[in-house]
Amino acid sequence: MYSIITTQKGSKAIYFENNFYRLQKQNKNGTSRWVCTNRLCSSSLIIKNETLQVVRGKHNHTNGKPSLSIIHTVHEVRQTVCNNPSKPVTQIYNEAVSAYRQNEGTAELVPMFNMLKSTLYRDRATVLPKLPRSLDDLILPDIFTKNLYNENMLFCDKKKPLRILGFASLTAIKQLAECSIWNADGTFKTAPKLFTQSYTIHAHNEFSMKPIIFSALPNKYEKTYSALLKSLISYAKTNNLILSPTSILIDFELSSFNAFTKAFPNTNILFCHFHFAKNIMKNVKKLQELITLYNHCPPNERTLYEMIFPINLVKTYIDFEYYIDNNLDINDHHIGAKCFIKILHYVLNFFDHKHHENENYLHITLQQFLVLES
Repeated sequence: MYSIITTQKGSKAIYFENNFYRLQKQNKNGTSRWVCTNRLCSSSLIIKNETLQVVRGKHNHTNGKPSLSIIHTVHEVRQTVCNNPSKPVTQIYNEAVSAYRQNEGTAELVPMFNMLKSTLYRDRATVLPKLPRSLDDLILPDIFTKNLYNENMLFCDKKKPLRILGFASLTAIKQLAECSIWNADGTFKTAPKLFTQSYTIHAHNEFSMKPIIFSALPNKYEKTYSALLKSLISYAKTNNLILSPTSILIDFELSSFNAFTKAFPNTNILFCHFHFAKNIMKNVKKLQELITLYNHCPPNERTLYEMIFPINLVKTYIDFEYYIDNNLDINDHHIGAKCFIKILHYVLNFFDHKHHENENYLHITLQQFLVLES
């Protein structure tokens, strides 16, 4: 008796006596002719009303194709992939292989995953919505705008001039309103496709720090941050919530700093020192004087970069000068002062001079520095 199977390309085939046949033609008398899938073989079958009528010719080749049980297993895997699109394809494959070996043993090898991977992922793509080619094509199904408690999560969905998405439940925003200290951070590695970055706002209390606001942004411009914050403030006011943190800690990024300052004018906006120092180092290490000093420093004593890490500018200057005078064999004894003056100038110009706390910091630092030089 023959069996009808489905090929990897989705067409019908017949498995008969360890060989495979494809449909060649349907005759007017109701019969169908099936020929061997090996094109150099003349063997064929005649079938009418699902009954095998005639077997013609003999096979002139060996059969290197898998058995019927393997074919059924692969077909079941493909069906499971289509019926469970959210389940990992590798997990479905591994479970099917394990079940096959328990029932059939290991006499015949199941095709390796890499041999079926493209077919399985192609099958899954037929039941999943197509990925958008642009942010204008992105459609959010209603199920993706709610959390597990069926609360609305989407508070911002701006389409013009660029797409901005903001997610937070009303319960979470209430927690944000109750907290006086916020942290905000952006990341690029986990950004959804077509977006540039994922941006989150965290609420900080005496017990922990929790992510509250989740957003997908198309860039890192000030107007983009401002649009997100305006939507958040407006949504909160609509629900009778006032957002008024006392301080917000952000990355050292002027565009986000300006946006937060305009959105929360009475809030103390603080920079993360790690990112601040990283930005300073990225620029000051290009100074020619610093490069000269670095080249004169023995490989096992190259601590100059660590010494100018801007934690305490005055202490850094003393250490810097002392290190140059006592460790480096260099003719120009003024090169250290020149280098540090440039570093100091660069660091001071990074600050917003209108911010009262930065103003005090600059005043104290410059005063100490002038006393030191005198």
